[in-house]
Amino acid sequence: MPQIDRTCAAWAAIVAERMAADQDFTEAYLNFRKRSGDIRSLFAWDALLAAEARLSAINGILARHINEDGRADPHAILEALHREHLRLAAVYATNAFLAILNQMAPSKPKWLPLSEFDPRIAVLALAHNALVYSLNVLRVPAPSDLTESILSIAQREEVWAARPQNGNPQNRLPMAWVASALFFKSMGATELESPEQVQLLYQSKSASTFAPSMSIGSAPSL
Repeated sequence: MPQIDRTCAAWAAIVAERMAADQDFTEAYLNFRKRSGDIRSLFAWDALLAAEARLSAINGILARHINEDGRADPHAILEALHREHLRLAAVYATNAFLAILNQMAPSKPKWLPLSEFDPRIAVLALAHNALVYSLNVLRVPAPSDLTESILSIAQREEVWAARPQNGNPQNRLPMAWVASALFFKSMGATELESPEQVQLLYQSKSASTFAPSMSIGSAPSL
């Protein structure tokens, strides 16, 4: 009976995860179809990409584990889903902090002077959303406002100490990995509080059958 209970619980968790991802994608798609013609459409597109990334990742795992006769090990699927959650969280957080760091002056780690119209506010808002996505996939409660945490972490000395000295000075990925680890540690996500772990998971996206494409990840320097 314990084995039956564990197996049933595993399949129930898998079905619940798949249905929730499908519902999130449907809602994101409907919201994107109703998008306005202003900057809000960018946020609708970002939310749609995040929902698609989650759904595609789950479908990919199920496709790899379910045999042609419909049989599969639910515990192996849950383990793969957990690994994918960590990978997605690492990708979201790294891209978020990479976009933030790209808006900061290397000579002094702080926001560049404000202009009358500051596109960095959109970058900050997208980064905020991406970090919420990363906490959601880890099932870590996200505070209502992460702004202060984002800016505080992005200005930490250890983040800027990770800037390549002998390599390409424009490469801020190592800084983003450190910032991501600091962020996860501050949120109590202990499995991702090491920059090396974040780096490993982030770089593994290239070998994955599906690598989430975040619009924030290609945010230009201003």
